[in-house]
Amino acid sequence: MDDGKKKKKKQLSGAQKRKKKKEKEEAVMEAVKEAVAEMERIKLGPTKLWTGLVLHYKDVFVSHVISKLNGTDRWFFALVNRESRGVLEYAGVDVSQLKWDVWHCTSISTLEWMWEYVPW
Repeated sequence: MDDGKKKKKKQLSGAQKRKKKKEKEEAVMEAVKEAVAEMERIKLGPTKLWTGLVLHYKDVFVSHVISKLNGTDRWFFALVNRESRGVLEYAGVDVSQLKWDVWHCTSISTLEWMWEYVPW
């Protein structure tokens, strides 16, 4: 490189170009399949765990789960859907007073969410 000459970029052969194009198309198709699978999962509605434990056995859920959640976790739970807010109200939690607290991140996922969305 001292003599001022530039290295030429190695040209891909036709087979290499086709292989690269095929890999790119496969990656796009995989992403589409994942998106379709996610859409199908969303269309299925609530899981058996949600309907069974949270909705049908509210008293068990309230006494064994809600009682162990801190304010931040209750705030996240209230954001899930209307039914979750209803369960919190059933438990006697004032949903309008819920807020997140940066100092009470009890899990890595909560901490990651805070890091991503809270203006520091």
